[in-house]
Amino acid sequence: MIRRALTSVAAVLLIGAPTAQAQTINFVGSTQFCFTAVTATSCSSYSNSATLGGLTLASGSFNVTTFGGFAAITNLGLATLTTAAFDYSNAVNRRLWMRVTFTSPPGSSTPTFESYLAGAVSGSGAGGVQVAFTPASVSGTFAGGLYTLNTNTLNLAPGTSSNVTGSITASVVPEPSTYVLMGTGMLALLGVARRRRRSGSATTNGVGDTPA
Repeated sequence: MIRRALTSVAAVLLIGAPTAQAQTINFVGSTQFCFTAVTATSCSSYSNSATLGGLTLASGSFNVTTFGGFAAITNLGLATLTTAAFDYSNAVNRRLWMRVTFTSPPGSSTPTFESYLAGAVSGSGAGGVQVAFTPASVSGTFAGGLYTLNTNTLNLAPGTSSNVTGSITASVVPEPSTYVLMGTGMLALLGVARRRRRSGSATTNGVGDTPA
């Protein structure tokens, strides 16, 4: 009986704890880009617009809310490729960086993505360029939870523009007070169970005694 009661209370406490499925989280942020040499280990000059050959990446902004822990992001930036001839696969400064800055939720970290451009555009306007960030997913934290920001590979033809897209998944980490509450409740019930067992044992012993 006591064991069943303890199990029921524990289930109620766990159900009451925050979960990713029960949460909707609003993510607001923007991006900036930077081109560096392939040998560079970082970029210190992010800007709202970065250009290499005929390729330009302009900053983007987003305001999305996760449902069931997921949200698609349709504007991590705008890529535009002209018909100007350029060999992106062999360019010394083909290393592309994208920095994401969150303004919401509070306490969000700032993830950085990088890509080595591939492709070329000929003088006739043929060809294209590929932007594939590696890694494609970067995880971070915000006040009270964790997120993973994912990016999609972009293939751009000469004379076209396309948004850099991705998605975000998020989960809420229960506050320490939740676990303290669960532990306190379990300890209290264990104490009640022990007292009842002792009381029951004493009663049984008393009833079983017979006068001499």
